[in-house]
Amino acid sequence: MTKPSNPPIFFHFDNTAFSLRNRNRLKHFIVQIFTVKKKKLGCLNYVFSNDRELLKINRKYLNHDSYTDVIAFDL
Repeated sequence: MTKPSNPPIFFHFDNTAFSLRNRNRLKHFIVQIFTVKKKKLGCLNYVFSNDRELLKINRKYLNHDSYTDVIAFDL
């Protein structure tokens, strides 16, 4: 598998003060994982948000009324 030169990995920050210090290093790490596992890297979007927004998403899309650390959607 050929390693993409500019992988489609995006980081979004929604209502949070959280920030990533070295996004390019993290992107490189993610690409390495896909390469080692021989998996195709389509597009990854990471959305960092606060608990309140996560709870809204849980209620709206998953019908859960509880907090979670991670929410994943297949596209």
